[in-house]
Amino acid sequence: MQTTDLAPAQAFIRQSIFRDGRLVHRVDHPYEDLLDAKGTALDPQRVPARVESLHRQVVDVTRRAGLEGLAQLPLSEGDR
Repeated sequence: MQTTDLAPAQAFIRQSIFRDGRLVHRVDHPYEDLLDAKGTALDPQRVPARVESLHRQVVDVTRRAGLEGLAQLPLSEGDR
């Protein structure tokens, strides 16, 4: 499981899940809602907090329900 902030190239948090070295799941979560019109973080702590929150959420779900459980995750604020 890897969760990465793609800034500054893109305002996305990318989550990638690998099994036996192969990518089996990837999703990008936009976070423009955390940026001002110039692309600067409104609150510099909120982006890393969202990265951590999304990571914890996916780890918890995959431990409980495997990859199939990912379909049950609610969309993050930036995905709405």
